Amino acid sequence: MTVILVIIVTSASQIAGAAIGVWAGTAALLAGAPLLGYYALAGVSDTTLSFISCFAAGAVVASLAIEVFPQAFREDHKLSGIAAALGLILA
Repeated sequence: MTVILVIIVTSASQIAGAAIGVWAGTAALLAGAPLLGYYALAGVSDTTLSFISCFAAGAVVASLAIEVFPQAFREDHKLSGIAAALGLILA
């Protein structure tokens, strides 16, 4: 019984360490990406920056459509479509 408890505690601590590592890596990536973009795209034309911004906006809309919209439609059928359309128009 003691051996099993040690294995469980070791596994839980390894999982916790891995989770902290993933969050730390994500934080470092999210902190470094704007700096990299600022310096790497310093001399790029406005057209190229507009294309990159449109691509990023499309990715945000796609992630909302996959994750957020279905839950909104399940919980509030009547106004969620109108609210989504108005939000996209105003953005």
